[in-house]
Amino acid sequence: MLIRFSSEALAKVCNSSELLGRRWGAARGLLLEKRLSQIGAMPNLHLVTAIPGILETPVRLTKKGELVAAVFLPLRLLFRVDHDPIPLHENGDARCTEIHDLILMEVLDGGD
Repeated sequence: MLIRFSSEALAKVCNSSELLGRRWGAARGLLLEKRLSQIGAMPNLHLVTAIPGILETPVRLTKKGELVAAVFLPLRLLFRVDHDPIPLHENGDARCTEIHDLILMEVLDGGD
């Protein structure tokens, strides 16, 4: 899965173990790094849903094409699907096997 970032600053932090640890603490930084690696290693969103507890299934995107992936409470990752048009079934569920590009919008911490 191709993960792009909404800003250069977010990309810099998420691609550095040291900066992740500084920003969210050592333990939570490692969890974020692991979750991003897991998502990036999958060829499509369908296989990401196989990771226990990461996404609710069926995957339903917001009107903006966003979804939230769990890391470890209270940390979550807000992604936007990077497809135009977004592949959806007639019932509004995402066609997860066709989604292979995401943009990380932000890391949500707590009640964001």
